[in-house]
Amino acid sequence: MVAPALVLGLRGVQVVFSIIVLGLTAYLVNAFTTPWASWSPHSLNFMLFTSVWTLLAVAYLVLSPTRFPRAAHNAFLWLTFLATTVLAALHIRRTPRGDTAPPPDMAGV
Repeated sequence: MVAPALVLGLRGVQVVFSIIVLGLTAYLVNAFTTPWASWSPHSLNFMLFTSVWTLLAVAYLVLSPTRFPRAAHNAFLWLTFLATTVLAALHIRRTPRGDTAPPPDMAGV
């Protein structure tokens, strides 16, 4: 069994990194905003979503065992982990191995 203090420390590190990613990504999204248009690349939008979602997930993982024990189902956490693993495996399987496309031009970034 993992010590609760170790798990809480890990969740704290996740929150810190998520806030860092949120701040840096929000800065980049703001750089794409002009007085005439508000557009940002999809990858930045996804990173923004991921950092906010991570904050929500960590809040659930920290609060549910202590405040809402009926909502803290280990089977539910295991099923979401399994679903994520299956989706990642399907993505890897569908990605062509002989992809010879050049990498995107990052000179303007």
